[in-house]
Amino acid sequence: MTVDPLALAPTTLTAACAKAWIDDLLTLEQTLRATAGETYAPEGWTAGQFLSERPAKWQLSQVIRTDQALLAFVIASAPDPATGHLHRVGVRPDCQRHGLFRRCCGATVAAARELGLQRLTCTLTAANTRMAAALEQLGWQRFDAAGLTDFAAAHGFSVAQDELWTAAGRFQARWLPLR
Repeated sequence: MTVDPLALAPTTLTAACAKAWIDDLLTLEQTLRATAGETYAPEGWTAGQFLSERPAKWQLSQVIRTDQALLAFVIASAPDPATGHLHRVGVRPDCQRHGLFRRCCGATVAAARELGLQRLTCTLTAANTRMAAALEQLGWQRFDAAGLTDFAAAHGFSVAQDELWTAAGRFQARWLPLR
């Protein structure tokens, strides 16, 4: 598919749209898992995860779609009053490298600022170097060990005990200050 990123704008994903488009969300999720495997994510998401209620999810999450297809999504929420978190990101393989992630992420950043959040965070597999590079181009910074420990403590978990952070280097964490 040839995509003109200038012609496509992100739309805030509402609960009603997520429910109506759940098959499209799941299909794109399955396509990304099939093409990128654990580089994309160690586990696939279910309908329940896409549709779950989380604070500010329906203000922060974005999609880009045409009349015929879902092209990209960012699923995000605000786990605390100062922090937004990108839970899931997906761009159709034939639409990658056309600026769709940049546009969805930019809309999420704008929404986070409107909500008064101070930072956005995300985790990605250590092997997902393309995503890491895309985030760095957008100004996201990688947590160092001290920053990760501080972030974990502020959110009520221990880095040494939390499975996500101790998965033998399988994950990396990023954050974007919203000043």
